[in-house]
Amino acid sequence: MEKTLNQIKRAETKVRPLQLAGKATTLVSSIDMKILVKISDQERELLRSQLINLLEKADRIKGALEE
Repeated sequence: MEKTLNQIKRAETKVRPLQLAGKATTLVSSIDMKILVKISDQERELLRSQLINLLEKADRIKGALEE
């Protein structure tokens, strides 16, 4: 019984990166591009910074997958 539970937990852990990547893609895709012209310069800079951070993290993950 315990062995089966551990196997299930390991399987869930392995699929977690796929789930998170899917959620991230969905969330980024849901950004309304029309709203970008309406946000302040400060909000634009914050969004730009967050997107750069997201790209850096995605590049790190992509690099790890290519090793």
